[in-house]
Amino acid sequence: MTSWFGSIMGSQADQQEPSGADTVEKLCNRVSSATLLADRRDALRALKSLSKTYRLEVGTHAMDIVINVLQTDRMDTEITGYALETLANVMSAETNSPEDLGVQFIEMFIKKQDNVALILNALEEFDFQIRRPAVKLLTALLTVKSGELQDTILVIPLGISRIMELLSDTREVIRNDGLLLLLQLTTSNSQIQKIIAFENGFETLMGIVQAEGYSEGGIVVQDCLAVMENLLKSNNSNQSFFREASLITRLVQFFKFDGSQTTWGDQKVANVSLMLKVIRILVAPNNTQQNIIACQKAIEQCGLLSHLCSFMFAGGVPTEILIETINTVAEVIRGYRTNQQFFDTVQIPSTPPRSAILALLMSMVSDKQPVPLRFAALYCFQSYLYKNDSGQEKVINTLLPSSAESTVSVGQVLCAGLFGQDALANWCTAVGLADSLNANLKPQLLRVQLSMQGKGEQVTFLQQCINILVESANLKTQTRMGLLILLCTWLSNCSIAVIQFLNHAANVPFLSGQVEENTDKEGDKLVRGLCAMLLGICIAYHDGSTADYTKDTLRQLIVHRIGKDKFDDCLNYIGTSEIFIKAAKSPRISADDINNTFFDYSFTQLYKQAREVIVQTLDDNYTPPNTETSAAAAAAAANVEPNTSIEDHENIVTSYKELIRDQDTALLEAKKKYQELEKSHSEAKDLLQQQSSEIQILREQVMALNPKDDGETVFDKPPALSTSQTAELQQTIQDLHKLHTSQRQEIVQRDTQIEKLKLELENAKQLQLKEHEEKVKTLEAELAQVKLENNVLLKEKSQLSENITTLKETQDAAVSTNDSQRVSELEYNLKQAKKTYEELKKTQQTQQDQQDDLLVLLAEKDARIKKFKTLLQENKIEFSESESEGEEEESDDDL
Repeated sequence: MTSWFGSIMGSQADQQEPSGADTVEKLCNRVSSATLLADRRDALRALKSLSKTYRLEVGTHAMDIVINVLQTDRMDTEITGYALETLANVMSAETNSPEDLGVQFIEMFIKKQDNVALILNALEEFDFQIRRPAVKLLTALLTVKSGELQDTILVIPLGISRIMELLSDTREVIRNDGLLLLLQLTTSNSQIQKIIAFENGFETLMGIVQAEGYSEGGIVVQDCLAVMENLLKSNNSNQSFFREASLITRLVQFFKFDGSQTTWGDQKVANVSLMLKVIRILVAPNNTQQNIIACQKAIEQCGLLSHLCSFMFAGGVPTEILIETINTVAEVIRGYRTNQQFFDTVQIPSTPPRSAILALLMSMVSDKQPVPLRFAALYCFQSYLYKNDSGQEKVINTLLPSSAESTVSVGQVLCAGLFGQDALANWCTAVGLADSLNANLKPQLLRVQLSMQGKGEQVTFLQQCINILVESANLKTQTRMGLLILLCTWLSNCSIAVIQFLNHAANVPFLSGQVEENTDKEGDKLVRGLCAMLLGICIAYHDGSTADYTKDTLRQLIVHRIGKDKFDDCLNYIGTSEIFIKAAKSPRISADDINNTFFDYSFTQLYKQAREVIVQTLDDNYTPPNTETSAAAAAAAANVEPNTSIEDHENIVTSYKELIRDQDTALLEAKKKYQELEKSHSEAKDLLQQQSSEIQILREQVMALNPKDDGETVFDKPPALSTSQTAELQQTIQDLHKLHTSQRQEIVQRDTQIEKLKLELENAKQLQLKEHEEKVKTLEAELAQVKLENNVLLKEKSQLSENITTLKETQDAAVSTNDSQRVSELEYNLKQAKKTYEELKKTQQTQQDQQDDLLVLLAEKDARIKKFKTLLQENKIEFSESESEGEEEESDDDL
């Protein structure tokens, strides 16, 4: 039999050669009509050869035919491979533009879920000629239409499992192509990320990394780490799974090498950099607090933190890796006391030995170091100080004079950086010192004295900061910003520092002059805003102990001289600037633009809290805030991490419950102490009455023994007492008088103490009742919202049930009429409806759980109200019974 392909492609001398479109059309007819498999295979091989040159023609005429081949001839390895390669050639896209021919064919192809299922089914075949083109085709589809294809793969049974099997393929080329496919598949889809994690994805990837030689491996290690980064990033569930599977311990092996004896190629730099990013994802500040602490603890316990610290100070490490390592160590120790204490003990190999903190600060203030490295050192120093009271105290103590200091200290480096000539060092040091100041250390820093070279005099640390700010005319903007940030942090919630600041006559005129000045430069506007903020802090935390600038004087200065509107504009400009907004997003300082680095994350939190206090202070109806409450609010604001997860809601509710229990315990203890004092008071009264009776008897006896004025005696029979007996009796009476007086004084004191405790108890009750009422209102609002959402979900559930019933009936009707295409569409719609129905059921269950939690909290509230009523009755404190009952009835009606 003569080959049909030869008859088509061959040409005689007197015949015109056919065009590409005609050839494609003839080949398509042959593939669809040939009865012999060999003929169809030859025709499809010819189409594959033409698919690169004539993509439009092959895609237009042959796509449906090639897809049909995958369905009908899948048992033949060769023709299936040709079909997959043909589709890959047609759908190869150079860009993601809608005008791209490959993109258009991809959109047509993925509209039908069955087409994607055919490709996934091809992955089951072990034959190289089928599996590899199938992997490449899926990768091309994901590259262009990632979101749509991810959703499709999720609903195809065992779709992800078939992709995961590629990593176990003994042929490296297919395994490596599978890694690239996973890299596209795991991008920005948390559901797929979770499924891959539960399919032992982490174990498999770590096994490949180990087999490839950890950091010494090639591009395959980089791909594995990139997939792990996708699986962990912004996925709290996978982070917990990674930690609980003890995979953090396996990361130690990655850093078991001596940096000074290692050759650093580009690939090794890429591998180590990616592994450090993986570690940082586990402890990133925007994770849930529970995950962060658990990962920090695991990293310390397995020795990984120790390896990172040693690696950080090893010689020969590239600058890029050193920066990433410092940032990683910073987030591993941030806010976790155990790791901060460990870092405090780290010494670098030098002569003489230096602490890791001192080495970091020396790098931070050195203008010879790269800017990203200096910012990384600052971030690590800030992370060491974060929620670390003992570390903050150690830093401030190094600024105080000490005869034991024989070498360079942390305080000396900080002073050199703050008062040196390098603007970036000035700013970094000021920001670092601001993070060292807690409420207890701010007054202590006022004791620091500086010796002025060449002047033979000493000046306080505070005054030197002010002198530089006020007297230096050509001071760079970055230095001015750093000093103002330090002063704002220092004076906030510290009245003694405010008074010392105001005692210098030049300070207030300088601040007011800066606020009044008009300028168009971004940096100058921010300086004006900080000056306004510092002036407002002086008013808000003024305790009235200085006569030169009282609170009212400063307020009048702002209202009548500067203008309240102008002052508000200056203050508000800080919060609206792009530089501030960028700094408020993350605790880590970005080194993208050194000239516009003016704020850090800690200060943005302080600004938000201080601005509210300042605005209230300048209000005509201003009521002075509770200093302790303000300090607590400031501390809380400074300790807030960015992007707190919604998953922390349960922890917040639990903390409220614990707070209520603590308050109940405190009230019970106060009641017990009150009862003990009442008992003691009653006993003292009884004793006093008894002693009064005894004194009265003794007085009567004395009167009976002493003669009357007329010389007669009261009693004739009893013999007169001797002089010594009379004196002894009188002395006894005087002693009893003294005892009586002292006991009366003691009773008065106890009465006062009882009244004070009664007042404190009543205040505590009122405060707690008020807090409970506010919480109950919030919970009732949430409950109402949950009920509303629940009703909506019930309606949707009912509607879906009706739709499912209708679809089933329609499907049955379609089956009875043998309409197979209609049945297929209805089955797909039914599957989607069931999927939506299940999701709604889960959502409804979640809402029901939240509703149950709210009901439990409201029940606890009712129990506490009853307890308070009983306590008030026991202490004979009047309250309106009808009003209380009315409130309870109103609360019940709301429920």
